[in-house]
Amino acid sequence: MNDRQPSIPTGMDRMNGLLAWWGMPNVVDPSELEALTKRCHALVVELNHLFNDASSGQAQALSTANEEYARALQELLSVRQPAEFMSAQSRLVMGVMEHLAAQTGAWADLSQKLYDCCSAMVRESAEEAGKRTGQTVPVRTQSEAVPPAAKEATKRSTQG
Repeated sequence: MNDRQPSIPTGMDRMNGLLAWWGMPNVVDPSELEALTKRCHALVVELNHLFNDASSGQAQALSTANEEYARALQELLSVRQPAEFMSAQSRLVMGVMEHLAAQTGAWADLSQKLYDCCSAMVRESAEEAGKRTGQTVPVRTQSEAVPPAAKEATKRSTQG
């Protein structure tokens, strides 16, 4: 299965040979390209796992919400008194609002996980580039990237 693995260095050797002919020796280092490819593959696997988990969670939440809406609608259609109608209607609206809040929380959680995953990749790439150039590359953390008002709004929405 790993028959194609030696092709990257061989291809890079050919590329370096061609570039050397043009006067640019060893521009492409096969080990750097292979390390980058492995990091990208790890990112893709992690993102795939993250999206699969989020998708299954969304499907579960949608199924639960659908069942509760069906029960609430049946209750709404079977009422006989105005007070029962108002009670059933308020339970239906309350269910919609609760599921909407849960979905918003799930999307916020997914967004946070995506941010963490991608910012780690960017941070690693920046550190590696800094090592190659001999400079330190400043990478902002999330607390520096998000304005305080937005953090407070997010905190209130997840608590409420």
